[in-house]
Amino acid sequence: MLHRVLLLFVALFLLFTTKAQSEYLPLVVEGAHWKVCRNSSTDLWNCGRIFEYHISGDTLIEGLAYKNVYIRDFRQNGEPGGSWDSYDWPLEVTSQLLAGFIREDISGRKVYWRDSENFSACESEDEEVLLFDFTLEVGDTVPTCIPGSGPIIVQDIATEELYGEERTIYYLPDGYRQIEGIGFNTGLLAPPSLLLNSLPDEIIDYCVGNDMDCGVVHNGNIINPYHEWHLINESYGFSTGFYSLVTAEYRLRDTIQYDGHIYYKLQVIQRENADEWADVQGNFSFRQDGAQIYRYPSGFFEPEGEKLIYNFDLMVGDTFELEGLSNYLQPMQLRDIDTVVIDNGEERRRFIFAPEEWQGGREWYWIEGIGANDHPFFPEESFIEDLDGGRQQIQCFYRSTDLLNPIWRNPDHESNGCYVYIVDTDELSVPNLRRVYPNPTSTQLYVEEVQLGEVLEVYSPMGQLMQTATSEQVGILEINLTQLPAGLYLWTLLNGDGQALQSGKVIKE
Repeated sequence: MLHRVLLLFVALFLLFTTKAQSEYLPLVVEGAHWKVCRNSSTDLWNCGRIFEYHISGDTLIEGLAYKNVYIRDFRQNGEPGGSWDSYDWPLEVTSQLLAGFIREDISGRKVYWRDSENFSACESEDEEVLLFDFTLEVGDTVPTCIPGSGPIIVQDIATEELYGEERTIYYLPDGYRQIEGIGFNTGLLAPPSLLLNSLPDEIIDYCVGNDMDCGVVHNGNIINPYHEWHLINESYGFSTGFYSLVTAEYRLRDTIQYDGHIYYKLQVIQRENADEWADVQGNFSFRQDGAQIYRYPSGFFEPEGEKLIYNFDLMVGDTFELEGLSNYLQPMQLRDIDTVVIDNGEERRRFIFAPEEWQGGREWYWIEGIGANDHPFFPEESFIEDLDGGRQQIQCFYRSTDLLNPIWRNPDHESNGCYVYIVDTDELSVPNLRRVYPNPTSTQLYVEEVQLGEVLEVYSPMGQLMQTATSEQVGILEINLTQLPAGLYLWTLLNGDGQALQSGKVIKE
């Protein structure tokens, strides 16, 4: 009987211990963000600086596993004059410092800290120190590695719902608190004591998730509401000879939520002298998670859900498939990664693509933080030149602080400048596009206004050179397609030095 009682007691003890441990909310969590309002002085504005503590990544020190803690500062991008109004959400990172390393003994409910080489919060001199103890009782002294004004005594303990969870709150003198899973209400590394001539720091937001879901963007992101794209739509009707040039401005503003993530809505101005932005047709919205960019909804006539449209983690030789590409273009293969210098002096990686079996000369590319050179918001269309349809290319790319001068100007459109609006204007200097006809054709294909020595090349959809013709005089160049099987073909017109002048598609009946 005594044996059974002892077993029951042990079982109840283990159950209670397990339950108690499971109810404990850990502080050291990957992807945690603590946003903090810092007050410079009682004589200055409130929230003169907003920064955050951010946990990201792992480090092994002396056999112990730690998480990295970064301190990030944000750009003042709102109303001038300081204070909270100086910051618009999402906050944009301007600098990031590795502050130190943090680990947690969950069973013991204690959090430990080590300073990094370039930051000294606790003056730990490469030694681990106790940062938080969540086993305290009323009357206990709060440990803090940061010098304060004296011992801090726990005055009361209770629970409150905070940031979506029931948390144990340790009430301290002067209104300060130590919060389970959070730290001090003044911040992860801020001492709970009032410094001379200053107001205390204050946590204004806590979030666990990727940067964008927690209100943070980077100036190197494609998906960033402080960026603006000027796109140029060029089309040439091969059957009509009509040339059209239209430009429009695009930006990302306002947010929606889907499946627990934050997306920014794509907006456009495309009317001459327009002064209002409008959501694009289809209400497409975008999010970025590290190197991956997603679009929601995935696309017209496609299944419900989001769609991966960019992946900047690809390596040379990797393939990337996009729903919506023509079968003969699937999959695209990353042929090379090089570096381009954009107008403001920044270096950005450029990803150069071609279809896996492609043997032709044309390549498509993405620029990191800017997007595909063709159709940046719908890159599955960037690898397609529609017959008698338009090509939508980036003309100029801006930051909100550089709207008078682009930080990147597409070299393919240097002659067009950075027009705000052009709508089907015949007054523009139209490129010397040659009329190529008829299309479709069952026999001959003609090119008008060719010069001596120019060459017309016809390729299969896989990039195999099928036929060539060289102009022996000024006037009309003719090529005979009679022997080719029916289907879609690509053509390129080259000058005598082998430089491409014009390209397009033709249907052989």
